[in-house]
Amino acid sequence: MALVRLTIILFLTLLPLISGATLTPEILSKINSQKMYVSSQEIIGAPWPKYTIATKLDIPVKEAIAIFSAYHHQKKYVPGVLSSTPVKHISPTDIHVAFEMYMPWPLSNTFYTTGNILKKTDAGNYQVQWYYVKSDSTKENKGSATFIRYKGKTILLYDSFIHPDSSFASLVSGKVKGDLIKTIVAIKAHLEKTYLNNSAAVAIYLTQLDQTFSGVLVYQKMILANQNK
Repeated sequence: MALVRLTIILFLTLLPLISGATLTPEILSKINSQKMYVSSQEIIGAPWPKYTIATKLDIPVKEAIAIFSAYHHQKKYVPGVLSSTPVKHISPTDIHVAFEMYMPWPLSNTFYTTGNILKKTDAGNYQVQWYYVKSDSTKENKGSATFIRYKGKTILLYDSFIHPDSSFASLVSGKVKGDLIKTIVAIKAHLEKTYLNNSAAVAIYLTQLDQTFSGVLVYQKMILANQNK
């Protein structure tokens, strides 16, 4: 056991992460046991806690982030997301995306926009970090999806904090954890299925990823087309 602990400590010291993402020994223990890691942190004054979930993806890290950062396709596989539309480039790597998301009764569907910042490290890890822009029903919506190289595959470390602006929010707080786990399961399934079965789409997403980090506004044509409708 001492050797295992030492190996984990050495691995953590050599692994560059992004924006506070941390692979703890507890997370790695779950990942190595082929299990999902789930934790929550109560936030003072908020009806819903902040959640952290980690799971292993059986695909390479660059392909994983390339598929995930195709924001306009998230509506096709993320549970509860009814629409996901890029609406504004702040920079090539910072994109505002407008979402409509299903909310359980007694809440109404929520319409919100987040900024989504795409980052990478010299070690080849990636992150999408999102921040609140506007919403009709939330006070805060922020989080990140960090994609970390691990034994030729990828660890997805997902942080989420949503503060609904509703007096009914606490009534459905018990569903939030289960719904978020379903979201991670769906993301994992979509990324792995796309990688295995749709090489043409993956090639497009990889090109888009490279263009983004080269300074190209990859969604500008789509944004202008939607504005002219």
